[in-house]
Amino acid sequence: MYEINDDLKSLLVNFSLKAARDLIRLLESYRVNTLTELCQLERTVMSTEREVDARALQEPMEAALRYYVTSHRFFCELRGLTPTFPFSGELVAEAHARVVSDPESRLRSWNLPWLCLVKMKEDGLLVSYANFQAHKPEMWDGMIPSQEQLASLVFYFQKAWSEAVETMLRNWDISPTWSYRAHWRVLASRS
Repeated sequence: MYEINDDLKSLLVNFSLKAARDLIRLLESYRVNTLTELCQLERTVMSTEREVDARALQEPMEAALRYYVTSHRFFCELRGLTPTFPFSGELVAEAHARVVSDPESRLRSWNLPWLCLVKMKEDGLLVSYANFQAHKPEMWDGMIPSQEQLASLVFYFQKAWSEAVETMLRNWDISPTWSYRAHWRVLASRS
């Protein structure tokens, strides 16, 4: 896994034209592969003072976030947070499909991972897929579960998955909506 190194930390602090080019190259390399790292870079992109820099960085940032979801790094990170009740790949695929097909999503945010996490919660996908997962015959190894056993397994899947989603959503102090950039510019100007 790629770690944010001292050079990148310096780049985030001392933003310049060269730094903007370096950041674009880094984003286009897809070497940043955790949500925490992507969010750190996103805050830098959003806090740039010059509009021309912000516009130049927006597309590579969106592409890096999209790659993070479509390359299954997003799923792998969720799965890593839920070792006892492994996160469902079908749930991630469903959330992604719903975000991509929803014309309002693009108006809401540029951030595909955030949109997917929110879609999981808002559309009740965590409950639906926890129920689906608990009812799979392979969960019971040939045994016929009671209603109480099924309900218990649904509860534990939903609890683990909800906690993982909440953990990932904590990467944002505020929702990455279109007003987010103004928020980060104000914070950057205070530093």
